[in-house]
Amino acid sequence: MKRLTCPIALSLTTLLLTSAASAEDLNIFGWANEMPDAVLEDFEAETGISVTFDTFDSNEAMIAKLEAGASGYDLVNPSQYAVQILKNRGLVDELDHARIDTLANIGESFTKVSYDTGNVYSIPYVWGTTGLAYNKSCVIEPISSWKALFDPQ
Repeated sequence: MKRLTCPIALSLTTLLLTSAASAEDLNIFGWANEMPDAVLEDFEAETGISVTFDTFDSNEAMIAKLEAGASGYDLVNPSQYAVQILKNRGLVDELDHARIDTLANIGESFTKVSYDTGNVYSIPYVWGTTGLAYNKSCVIEPISSWKALFDPQ
């Protein structure tokens, strides 16, 4: 199994494009439809670095492709639970914190995460919450948990 040469598994708040394999190219493996083309185009225009953005539609598809030998990615963008899987299967290397100037700007709540305490293998990219809204005129009793979504009554 090949290890990624300079991977950064992204997971929570800030995108840091810091460790490209070469000064001319940056290879990213991320979620489909998550990175607007305009952002990549602006990055290329500002830095002169050419970006290749390969996509996946699930963590499982991403892991399978990496396990099948896909390599050469500088950045990989899994969900948090997949960081441990990638680490445990030897698919990512430790980050070189000396090359990430803005690491000190990450809040403590994002550096002491259970799946990668101290950001050894990952750094934050996006963070958010999921809410639930419903039309109360369409339900008999107020919804107080996710369990209600699966109750046929």
